[in-house]
Order: sequence, then structure tokens, then C-alpha cells
Amino acid sequence: NATELDEPVAPTWQNFRKAAGDRANLILIAAAGATVFAYLIVLFFTSFFTYADGINKAFEAYAIWTKTGSKDHTMHGYAGYLKWGMKVEAPILILSALGSFVAMLKGKHRVAMFTALWAFGLFAAYSIIPYKTPWLALSFLLPMCIIAGYGIGELLGSKNKNLRIATSALAIVGTLVLAYQSYQHNFVRYDDEDMTYVYAHTRRGLHDLIREIDRYADKSGKGKDATIEIVSPDYWPMTWNLHAYSHANFHGSLVDASTAEIIVAKKNDQDAAMIQKYSPHYKYAGVYPLRPGVNLVLLVRNDLADAKDQDVIKVLEYKTVPGYTN
Repeated sequence: NATELDEPVAPTWQNFRKAAGDRANLILIAAAGATVFAYLIVLFFTSFFTYADGINKAFEAYAIWTKTGSKDHTMHGYAGYLKWGMKVEAPILILSALGSFVAMLKGKHRVAMFTALWAFGLFAAYSIIPYKTPWLALSFLLPMCIIAGYGIGELLGSKNKNLRIATSALAIVGTLVLAYQSYQHNFVRYDDEDMTYVYAHTRRGLHDLIREIDRYADKSGKGKDATIEIVSPDYWPMTWNLHAYSHANFHGSLVDASTAEIIVAKKNDQDAAMIQKYSPHYKYAGVYPLRPGVNLVLLVRNDLADAKDQDVIKVLEYKTVPGYTN
């Protein structure tokens, strides 16, 4: 009967079980699903059958992950993603929950229902797994955005005027909040670790280091021709900051130097060797943060040093950078 086929079916467990058929059909459905799943795993992990060892390497990777995934980045608890999401992009979580409720309540749009399950299924799965890092949230934030848009669209199409007004206000407020949070993340608190998505990010204290390098280079009379020996193994993005210096040399390890105007070394890791190598010809001009856990030491040649600059051995007295932690 065409009329019966056109009528929407309520998304209940009874209707689902009835449509699935008897036990034999269920077994066939499960077998077919498992076969397709296995085929896709082999297809993608072997790079479309061009890398025969892909399956073995996949199991090796997951074996490593099961070890690290239960002990690394596990301090945030089951509610980690919920707390992060409510702090940095609450409108997405709230509106996606609303959209999922609308999709399930109406039960007329299969793609919307699937997207809701996709979003909150992954959200639940990643919440259960102890390992939590900000980038994993991208897996469920995309479907959350989609289902949030669906919910807003459905409510805006309501015949109830008050509901349409409330939905419009909710959409506008959500957009403004997200815009403000995006501005904060990108232009104000981009190196604030309390903002969750700031992960091992370059700190603004690097700009102070670059300004001091420019000042000492100008003081030497050579300007952009001054020689800068960057002996720290961690220096990115200094290659960009110092691109105008034709003699900025990024060694990544300590080198012999006595004539270069400026040396940049790594605090803590290179302290002893730095003192031994550079004490006779250089003064300690300061320590600056590069990113969490990485601080850089600025050394300048004796004849360029200011009155405030100290003997290199004084670097041992500075365990932290003022205002920052190691």
C-alpha cells in the first residue's frame, strides 16, 4: 500500500526490531555488517591494497596507543571534554544537544538522527577513554555543529511565533558568544594554558627576546648583519622572527663561539656546558619563555653588554622566568 509506505515510522525499538526480521535475518545483517567493516579496514590500512603490511602496522600502532592512552593525558577525568567545551565553546554543546533532541523527537529526518548519534556517540566514547587531548574534540565538534544547525533550522520553521523569536535570539547570542571566544583565543589569550586549546603554544615573551636581540644588534653597529648563534635545540618559530638577519645560524646544539655578537641557548638543559664554553667572552643578558617548559637564555658579547648584564654563571640562579613556569 503506497499510503502506508509514505507514512513516517516512529523510531522505537519495537519498530526497529520488527523491520529487522527474524533471527536468521539478524544473523545475516550482522554478518554483512562485519564483512563490510573488515573490508573497509583492510582497504584503508593497506592504502587500497598497495601496502601489504598495513594491517600488521595498524595493530602495532593500536598496541602502543593502548599503553600510552591509559597513562598519558589522563588527568582530566570523564568530564574533561564537557568542562573544556562549556568553557571555550558552550554554544556548540548546548545547541547541538537541542538539535539532537529535536531530531529524535520529530523522528522524521534520518540524516539528522544519524548526525545526532554520530556527535554524541563519539563524545561519549572519547569521554570514557582516559586519554584526552584538545584535538580529539574535532571528531565530535563537526557533527555537533551540523546537528545544532539542523535544530535551529527546524525551530525557526515553527508556526509558533514566540518559539521562532526565542530561537532567533538563541542563535544570535550563540553566534556572538562564539565570535567573542574565537577573538579571545586568537588575539588575546593565545598563550594562556587555561584556555584548553592553547597546547604547547609559543608565548608572547618571545617577542621580548626578539626586541632585545634587535637592540643589541643595533648597539653592535652591524644591525641585521650581526651574527647570532642559536645553539638551543628548541627555537621555532625564531626562524621567522630572525629571517632578516643574514647571519642568524640555527645549530641546534652548542658550538664554539667567541666573536658572534649574540648567542641564544636553552635554559636548564645547557646550563653547565653554556657556562663552560661562553663565560670568558659573553655576559648573561636574560632568560625568556619560548613555550611551556622551554626557556631561552640570551648571551651577548662582553663589549656589547649593558651594566645590568651579569656573568654567565648567574644563569644558574634563575630557575623560572618571571611570570612563567618551567
